[in-house]
Amino acid sequence: MMRRSPLAILVAVLAVASTSAGAATQLPPEASLLAPHRAVYDLELGSARASSSVSGVRGRLVFEFTGNVCEGFTQNMRFVMGVSNRDGGETMSDLRSTTWETPGGDKFRFTVDDFQNAEPTDVAAGSAERAGDKGAVDVSLAKPKLSKLSLLPDTIFPVQHTIALLGTALRGEHVMAANLFDGSEKGQKVSFTNSIIGSLRPAAASLELAGVKNAERLNGLRSWPVNIAYYDADSAKAEGTPAHEMSFVFYENGVVRQLAIDYGNLSVKGTLAEIEFYPPAKCPN
Repeated sequence: MMRRSPLAILVAVLAVASTSAGAATQLPPEASLLAPHRAVYDLELGSARASSSVSGVRGRLVFEFTGNVCEGFTQNMRFVMGVSNRDGGETMSDLRSTTWETPGGDKFRFTVDDFQNAEPTDVAAGSAERAGDKGAVDVSLAKPKLSKLSLLPDTIFPVQHTIALLGTALRGEHVMAANLFDGSEKGQKVSFTNSIIGSLRPAAASLELAGVKNAERLNGLRSWPVNIAYYDADSAKAEGTPAHEMSFVFYENGVVRQLAIDYGNLSVKGTLAEIEFYPPAKCPN
């Protein structure tokens, strides 16, 4: 049903105005705006097609972002979701991932473990390295088996995508496209992503988050509505029906809320339930 991590999830694209992304040559200034944090989202059913037989969804998404512009960024995610059907049965999925990438996006490490009803269904572990500014991205897999593959030079990683999305929004631009690799689907999958950024929401108090501890840190920050469509990389880019779509409100410090994931036969809503901000990691002298 869903095997793509949401916060590649969350965004995650170094190109704008409908062009493809290229390799990073220097760290964009937007990278320093990202706030280390841990966010928890309560999941529930948004909608379901009659043909899907889905009657309910319950679960949680926990996302943690740490690191700095000197030593790199780490993302930890756990996505646990139970999907109930009209016959009273439930399928429980549990996706866990950890990624690390250098500030400039030239190196990437990942581990992904996927379970269904407590049984492992997918595992991936490996690393990727960009061979120069114009070179291919070389991937070395340790799991599920030792193997290597080469990706196009314009392929980028999740934090690169987030940084570029923020830069695009701050410039007042509205379209961003890129090939994205996050290590999911046994480390073999590259998705073409097409991101649409809505109009700037002026800085204002997030009154609807009054009951969420630490959410006051979002007050006074600018934000944008964002929708990202994910396509198979070998399909016609941005044409036809995407494999899935994700939408959310994106703050200028990298925090997201009002998450929605549309898988075609059903959609899932994620409501920000908890957030904790970490002290920024200082760069070595």
